[in-house]
Amino acid sequence: MYKYYAKSFDCRLVDAGHAVPSDVVQLFDRPHFQTALRITFSVNEDVLILPKENRDGFIGQSDLRAWLEGGRPEQINGYQSSEHVSWFTAHFWYGLIPDGACGSSWVADNQFVYLGSVEPLTPEQRKEAKNRAAAT
Repeated sequence: MYKYYAKSFDCRLVDAGHAVPSDVVQLFDRPHFQTALRITFSVNEDVLILPKENRDGFIGQSDLRAWLEGGRPEQINGYQSSEHVSWFTAHFWYGLIPDGACGSSWVADNQFVYLGSVEPLTPEQRKEAKNRAAAT
């Protein structure tokens, strides 16, 4: 399963015109590996506000963010991206420390994965979304 998500991350990099890091490329042929790719999973609480019929089929991905070296903009130190199916979000962190609210880090050898919980909307946006959901 880890390799499935690693492949999804690789495709996101290639689509954005970035090279896939060698440690991620090499993991596909190995039963044991080390990589700088961390994956976390979370529940998007704001999507749960939506009526079920609106969140069914709610599939997409975030922008790919490249973290640059301070004084050397050509040097990329890490990437962050995510993809979601309804309220379930997979977050990708390459070379970065994951945000703990987004769940525990999964590095392929963990037996357990813990879901995080995120609320990307502001309190005002959340209130408006709840009001709209209640009106439908």
